[in-house]
Amino acid sequence: AVGTIGYFRISKESSIAAGVRRIEAVTGADADALAREGESHLNTISTLLKTPSPKAHERVEKLLEENKLLLNELKEAKRAGLNGTVSELLAKAESANGIRFLVEEVSASPEELRDLSESILAQMPSGILVLAAKAAEDRCQILARVSDDIVNKGIKASDLIKAIAPIIDGSGGGKPNMAQAGGKVPQKIGEALSTIRGLITNRPS
Repeated sequence: AVGTIGYFRISKESSIAAGVRRIEAVTGADADALAREGESHLNTISTLLKTPSPKAHERVEKLLEENKLLLNELKEAKRAGLNGTVSELLAKAESANGIRFLVEEVSASPEELRDLSESILAQMPSGILVLAAKAAEDRCQILARVSDDIVNKGIKASDLIKAIAPIIDGSGGGKPNMAQAGGKVPQKIGEALSTIRGLITNRPS
């Protein structure tokens, strides 16, 4: 009977269906063992925090707040560094047949390429932007973006990416305005970018 269960502790809770929860518990010696295990974990955490167990949660809350502040500072630092990078890259922009373009390899993670491209395009609303980044010894990413007015002239980001994806032993695609490719041969980023630069500059006006 339920009344004879005595001391018990909940060991697990999970969802098994919409609006239905499953609760698992242990009793007797198993409940005692689970309690001791929980106390042991708390003592370990307190030792790491160098804080008495009763005040461990206060210390964790303080650390979380400090972590939040540090993350915000890091974001601001990255934003400041990004602004400097954007200025340096824009200074390298070229022109051919009345089209402004920027084709460069950058020191950024593939995940940062889109943010970087957004910042550049905010100051270069008309043109072609191609950024490449090395992710590892055997991995790289190339992102191409083309403004609407240039797309109307027949140059599509997806076509540029398809043309160079094989060079970096990769594949990719996208839309006329934005496309990207991932490759396995970052050593050929230079060749891929030179190919794109040639496609842009040698295109009949």
